[in-house]
Amino acid sequence: MPSPYIPNGRSIILVVAALCLFLFRPTITVAQENFLPNLEVVFEYGRDAIELTASDLDNLTQRSIRTHSPYYKGQVEFSGPMLVDLLTSVAGQDIGDYIGISLYALNNYVVHTTFGELKRIEALLATRREGKRLSIRERGPYWIILPLTDRKELDSEHFHKLMVWQLQKIRFGGYSD
Repeated sequence: MPSPYIPNGRSIILVVAALCLFLFRPTITVAQENFLPNLEVVFEYGRDAIELTASDLDNLTQRSIRTHSPYYKGQVEFSGPMLVDLLTSVAGQDIGDYIGISLYALNNYVVHTTFGELKRIEALLATRREGKRLSIRERGPYWIILPLTDRKELDSEHFHKLMVWQLQKIRFGGYSD
């Protein structure tokens, strides 16, 4: 008759560790998502600022771009809402192409453009890279990505400056900081 197996302390620790790794595997939870910075949208004239959460952005129509970039090797898939869709959803349908837009990063980098240019270059507000939410360490949580592979004319310094990572604020209106 075989002897019954009696687990030793090491076996129990291994089983508990494996169970903890499975149950507490890294995923972005609601609590963690609350620590992602909000994206602030500021209007120059007469409207209150809007704070958008990662969930707000996820509720917009999502698109994907597989492209290369001067900031990483090879082609990578990014997904998130089209920047023009986001801007239209918060400001309304009557945005003129001439309206000034300023884009601010967490490190105080700022670039100025127009709504028409952002529409023309098909800018994506990436929230994910290869299906995983962008962290601040990975130039997220919000990174403007352009379709450089599909649109060779965008692969220049002029357009690279619009690929703002760690985007924290969008300002409608004049270019005053």
